[in-house]
Amino acid sequence: PRVDERVNKAVAAATKAATAARVAAVKAVQKRLHKDVPLVDV
Repeated sequence: PRVDERVNKAVAAATKAATAARVAAVKAVQKRLHKDVPLVDV
């Protein structure tokens, strides 16, 4: 594969990981703040 493809895959993987981490963090905060409020998944 070309270098461009490898870079694109690495960037995509990093973006996906960052997004997942942010979602997990937001959900954790929401759980702590609103323990008795049902959460709506986005």
